[in-house]
Amino acid sequence: MYPHDEIAGVDGCKAGWIVATFGDVFVIPSLSIDQFDRVGIDMPIGLTDGPPRACDRAARQYLGSSRSSVFPAPPRAALTCTDYRSALEAARSATGRGISKQTFNTMRKVAEVDQLIDPANQDVLVEVHPECTFRMLNGDRSLPSKKTVDGQLLRRRLLADHFKIPTIAPPGAALDDLFDAYAALLSISRFQRNEHRCFGDGQRDTRGIEMRIVC
Repeated sequence: MYPHDEIAGVDGCKAGWIVATFGDVFVIPSLSIDQFDRVGIDMPIGLTDGPPRACDRAARQYLGSSRSSVFPAPPRAALTCTDYRSALEAARSATGRGISKQTFNTMRKVAEVDQLIDPANQDVLVEVHPECTFRMLNGDRSLPSKKTVDGQLLRRRLLADHFKIPTIAPPGAALDDLFDAYAALLSISRFQRNEHRCFGDGQRDTRGIEMRIVC
């Protein structure tokens, strides 16, 4: 039996964060996890100023042709930067590698999550990746892009075996955000039941946080 509002799946969206539970789906402007026992979130958890995260490499390998959906996690050293140029310089100084503008555009939300996570709650707030979840649900086969009609129809059908999915997303979120939040919810429920897959090799960051992606 699934737990209900004790767990949540979360994805970033235009208005902040879209949160899916077994009883509701809604958008919040800033992230809060206090009301949940566990939260699966599509955002990097555990950041390194050294080599690339092993979990990112493993997830990209699993996704194959869809590997570009796994953005490399930014180094923690760049999180306080407010413009792309300074973030690029900070990343190169810390790791010897730059960051893409796509990665820079996620950094405000990455920083928000990084402020919430610590070694004591890393089994409460858990990193997931919806595309890994959808590929798993699709028999380890690739899917059409989530921006296409075929891709959205397939994702809705795969999720319908587990949830009653609303026909439209709540204000402030797009339809693909809605599907990703429910995929995150499925992943964290699998994690809670110890039925999940885990990408990563046990690598931890300097704060002792394990860098892993579960689905």
